[in-house]
Amino acid sequence: MRMLLLILLFASPLCARSVSTVTLDVSAARKLRIEAALDAAFEHVERKTGLKDNGDLNLTLVGSARRFADLASHDGVSLSAENVLGYADANSRRLVLNLAAIDERRLNELGVLRHELAHLVMGSALLSKRPLWFEEGVALWVENMPLDALTESSAVEIAPPSYETLDQLDMGLRDNREAGAAYGQARAVVEFLARRHGEDKLRALLQKLRAPAVGFSAAFAEITGEELRTFETAALGELEARRQSRFLLFLGANWWWMLFTFAAVLAMLAWLKRRKRVKQLVDEWEEQEKLYPSDPSWSYAHENEGNTPQTPPARTQHWYDQRREQKPPSIPSAEELKHWLEDPKDPPK
Repeated sequence: MRMLLLILLFASPLCARSVSTVTLDVSAARKLRIEAALDAAFEHVERKTGLKDNGDLNLTLVGSARRFADLASHDGVSLSAENVLGYADANSRRLVLNLAAIDERRLNELGVLRHELAHLVMGSALLSKRPLWFEEGVALWVENMPLDALTESSAVEIAPPSYETLDQLDMGLRDNREAGAAYGQARAVVEFLARRHGEDKLRALLQKLRAPAVGFSAAFAEITGEELRTFETAALGELEARRQSRFLLFLGANWWWMLFTFAAVLAMLAWLKRRKRVKQLVDEWEEQEKLYPSDPSWSYAHENEGNTPQTPPARTQHWYDQRREQKPPSIPSAEELKHWLEDPKDPPK
């Protein structure tokens, strides 16, 4: 018995996972915090997937966006480096975290660590090919950080791209322009699979893929009892229903500012129309003033004269009086006209 205890005591350190950590622009405190979370993260991945992994780990923590871009380019990462939070290589047992991008998006580094460890474990344990939507969807499902999922989904457009087949979803995951929305939809498909058939069936499917040369469609039908095409139709229908409900929820949550914007546009149009009408009236008045000028003595009367339309100014009244005092011209008689015709130089008075 003592010998057995001694063997277990001295063998346990030999069986422990070896972790080699490289840091680039990362504090020592953060390095220790992430290393302390590794064992719990591996246990979480095993609990969710049923895949056990005791292999060594080469961990690289990068705190600079520029240095991560250089490293990702050297390792042949296909997506744009600024969109990558981390990546894992099962062949070299290497895991790289982009802590600069994680901090910029205000995500939990533990969730990203779980996500990349899931890729590392599946890459090491599964010998059969599987579609990209399944690989990424399982990693996101394993990540299981609701706050991160909420933060990421809030940045996705109101109407994300829709896919008619899961193969199209695979292509969307490889496209830098659609990758953000496509990752969320891959998570939704795997979550739908876990609800539809249960998490045990999902873990059984992962175990089935550990053997080499196993077709994914055949393994899916054998484990779940449902053809992959049938599941594809149901899953994509669920995604389309979510897409439409998201748009309706957006309208319901933002109706007040949409109504305010509509009212503001109407008010602006009314103001522009009124301004145009006033300009037209001013132009008409100016044209009328050119054709029919007003009496200057009336228009420029002094304010202290107390003029009203009933009491014209003194100058105007004086002009009227002079006109009334003038005698109307007399009509010449016939004799005067006859005399004027005979002598034009002496007109009638």
